[in-house]
Order: sequence, then C-alpha cells, then structure tokens
Amino acid sequence: MVHKVLAEVTSRIVARSSNSRGAYLQRVESAKRTGAMRGNISCTNLAHAFAAEQPNDKLALREIKQPNLAIVSSYNDM
Repeated sequence: MVHKVLAEVTSRIVARSSNSRGAYLQRVESAKRTGAMRGNISCTNLAHAFAAEQPNDKLALREIKQPNLAIVSSYNDM
C-alpha cells in the first residue's frame, strides 16, 4: 500500500507534467518512424555511447535501426 502523502505528491507530478510528457512521447514516436539520427552525434560522444554497451547491443547500434537512449548526469569523475 502506498503512503497517502506519496500518492498525493505523485498525483500532482503526473498532473503537472501531463503536457510536457505528452509532447515527449510524441517525439519518441516520431523518432521511431524516422529512425535513429546518430549522424548528429559527434565522434567522441558516439564512441562513448558504443563503449558503454554490451557486445550484442553494440551490434544492434551499428545497424542504426532503433534509437539509443542515454541517461546523462552532471557527475564526472575524470
């Protein structure tokens, strides 16, 4: 059972983000139809995207048939 306060906060977030989430989901659907646009990624970023993937996923990325989703944070340990 979800705590009442958590449910209320979640409900407010869902309501507040409804329009922006809908727009995001439309962009995702559009990207599915038009295909991946990896040509817009610089060489360095593309290399990092490939390096982070498992061997079978690297093969799928090379085919450029589906989008690749990355989660980016501001943390950097370099």
